[in-house]
Formats: sequence, structure tokens, C-alpha cells
Amino acid sequence: MPSTQVGQNSADDPVSATALSTEPLPSAAREAPHTWHSSQVTLAEILRGALARATADGLLGVKRRHLTEPELDALLHYCLDFLWEQRTEPSPINGWRYSAGGIRPWWERAADLDEREALSLRPLRTEVYDLLEERGLIVKGPGNNVPIHVAPPEQRGAGTQVVEVISVTTKGAGFGDPVTNAAVEKVAMEVVTREYIERSWAPHDVSALKVALPNRGCRT
Repeated sequence: MPSTQVGQNSADDPVSATALSTEPLPSAAREAPHTWHSSQVTLAEILRGALARATADGLLGVKRRHLTEPELDALLHYCLDFLWEQRTEPSPINGWRYSAGGIRPWWERAADLDEREALSLRPLRTEVYDLLEERGLIVKGPGNNVPIHVAPPEQRGAGTQVVEVISVTTKGAGFGDPVTNAAVEKVAMEVVTREYIERSWAPHDVSALKVALPNRGCRT
């Protein structure tokens, strides 16, 4: 079982398939129109190719299936490296850092996207975040205004164990695991109940009624 920690609040033409290197990207590859390698596609080519395939399919939204596997791997590598470039303060995960994010405006600049094209790439951007998280390379809570924790280059090998982080925002805590969610809610209710009792209230649990406030009470 991964350990649980609480994170900080946050301030969001087809291309030929070629075998891709697993080595870290050189810094020149992080901004279009530079290429990762002379034989590899640029970020702009990847995004433009995906847009063209989605249009050919009669779809407005671009998804991972509109990329070849080598293109998808390259895109993930580009995005992970970009998130690390945007790193800020240290994360609660040992050796990791918070990232300022900003993949959408970066894609817009790299591929010279208009507003419609940027919106069309939104599903793909969501899948990129999900895939990076599945591979243990980032940790991101649900929603948009949440912290992004990104692994440093030296911890991107296979088998990296990632700490599960609960993202706390002004709207509450975000979890992917219902068991963890229930456990944290139970502890929170116990803390609030003790506080009310100390203030001469008689609280009672109404969480089974699915109301907004799980605790209600009256003064004794």
C-alpha cells in the first residue's frame, strides 16, 4: 500500500512511426520548432498529425488513438520533460517537485494552434496526464486547480514507487480511492464531533441522509 501524504494548495498529415530513444530529452527539444533528434518528429508535427487524423475521422476531439505508439511515447517524454522544466518548490514525495504545469499554452505556442484546435486537443491532454500518472511519473489530483507532483529524471526508471498524495484545495480533498476517501472523512467527522462536544453542543451523525453537512447538533 502506498503511504498517504497531504499536498499543498495549488494556484491546468500523418507522421511516420520511428523507434524512439528512452534517453532524457536535450534542452533544445523542449521548445518548438527544435527537434528531439534529427530523425524524430517535433512536438508540433505530433500535434498537427493527430489533429489531421481526428479531422479525417470526422471528430472534433483528439485522442491517443490518433497517434502511433512511437508518437505517443515521444509526446509523453516531451510533456514530462516540460513539467520538470516548470518545477517549483519541493513536493512531499521524496526527491520530487511541484510543477507549475502549463501544457496547454505550451502546445499552443509549439504548434501555433488557434482556439478551436486547442480545444480539440483537450481530450488528448487529459489522457497525457492520466498516462503519466499511471506510469508513476507524476501525481495529480482530480480537477484542474490542483498540485502536480513530477518525478526527477533520476527516478523515472521502471519500478519507481510513488507515494499517494491527497490534493487539498478550497473545494476539499481529492482522492482516487474510495476507501481512502471514507477513512479521511471518518477522521474529519470525529475531530469536528469532539470540537462541538467541547463547545457544549450535542452533535449527531446524519451522513446516511446524504446531506451537505454530515454532522448536525444543538446546544445542550
